[in-house]
Amino acid sequence: MTSKYAASNAANAPAVSVTVPNYNHARFLRQRIDSILNQTFRDFELILLDDASTDDSISILEEYAAHPKVSHFVVNDSNSGHPCQQWEKGLQLSSGNTIWIAESDDWAHSEFLERMYQLLHASEQNVIACCRSRTINTDGQPDPRGYFWADALEPGRWDSAYSNNGLDEIKHYLSMRNTIPNASAAVFKRIPALGVRFPSELRFVGDWVLWLRLLRHGNLTYAPEVLNYFRMHAGTTRATLDQTLEHRRIVEYLMAISESGAGFRASIRPCDFDHSWILNQYRFGVLELPFWILKASKLPLLLRLQFLFHAAIRCCTDFMRR
Repeated sequence: MTSKYAASNAANAPAVSVTVPNYNHARFLRQRIDSILNQTFRDFELILLDDASTDDSISILEEYAAHPKVSHFVVNDSNSGHPCQQWEKGLQLSSGNTIWIAESDDWAHSEFLERMYQLLHASEQNVIACCRSRTINTDGQPDPRGYFWADALEPGRWDSAYSNNGLDEIKHYLSMRNTIPNASAAVFKRIPALGVRFPSELRFVGDWVLWLRLLRHGNLTYAPEVLNYFRMHAGTTRATLDQTLEHRRIVEYLMAISESGAGFRASIRPCDFDHSWILNQYRFGVLELPFWILKASKLPLLLRLQFLFHAAIRCCTDFMRR
């Protein structure tokens, strides 16, 4: 790990520590960093991390390194391959009471931080505050459908502000899917985050598992305003087409469900189970899944068998509908 720039501001700790973990997002970096520096909320430090990028990222980050808001600029000697390792590093370097992981390919409305900080600290019980995101493409154009990942679980719930007990949120929502689908849309309190184990070994669901662990220590509060812009493009982890990585992604989905403690919950018709979206996202032949799932020894055996049962029912149902 090479520290290109570091300055200590422990004597005057900011309210918020903003970490930008970057890897090969040179095309989006200026918009991302400028959207942070132009926040109406000014009491923050900016931590710039690069995971050994091979594009022009480092030269762009160097343009910002001497900015007075930048407290750390760290470049890895080699690529970690695990986004959450960078998140954890940002947490360890932070000095603020609030953490914002601002993904390097997203950008934020100028009032994002002001609104989220106010929301998070409205109650001592809150550990996470988040807002609604709008999906944009590579060129920054919004999805014309206004698509929001969480809406598929309970349409209308995320149209209004709410606060909820963390355990209840896990049981009814985060056990079903990641309803905080973009880390850039959330801020969380530093102290409880220091007390949980970061899922640094996970490549695809590290954010989901982190929310599950944090919400065992307090509440979630949500604002329906679109203050975050979530960029979907060919370089995102969701866009992988490699079969080995695709299998790993499915296994990590199941690991997150196992982490939630809820397991699978089937409806009256077994083909309509709560986690059918996992099969919908799988890009290869479903018949290959049993081998990979059964090999996933980190998953509870009962969970693996439940998933394979529902996958088999789903295959039979799809075949009969043809």
